[in-house]
Amino acid sequence: MLRTVAPEAPLTGRINREFGKRAARFIAEQGVKQFIDLGSGIPTTPPSVHEAVRSVEPSARVVYVDHDPVVVAHSGALRSVEPGLITILADVREPGVILDHPDLKALINFDEPVGVTFFSVLDVVEDSYDPVGIAGRFAERMAPGSYLGISHTFPRPATRTR
Repeated sequence: MLRTVAPEAPLTGRINREFGKRAARFIAEQGVKQFIDLGSGIPTTPPSVHEAVRSVEPSARVVYVDHDPVVVAHSGALRSVEPGLITILADVREPGVILDHPDLKALINFDEPVGVTFFSVLDVVEDSYDPVGIAGRFAERMAPGSYLGISHTFPRPATRTR
């Protein structure tokens, strides 16, 4: 069904995933050792954010955030065996809930640089929830030297027919 209305969706997904890996690795290469991956989704083809950043900084800490309980359960089961990784159930549209989550606060120190990633998530947040403001709430908490990674897809323009 998705390919019928958006035939480019599989390619867009692969390109976005590759960008996310490169961006996370780049942020780690800048010395950032803690990450928040918003709208993380079900872990698929490696490397995940933590695998990408730990290839640069083995001690990197990563908090995965998703609003889907199935995603959180699956991610938690796969990632809970490694120290410095957690997955929390929260909705990106409620940045205060995420930023004040006790598990996140136990792992992330906002006095140090942090990488916050919104890979293919803000484009599905309705304008009425103020996606720019959501990103801004995270940016407000970030120390100097932090990075905000964002990817955003957009619909292909309609094809004109004569």
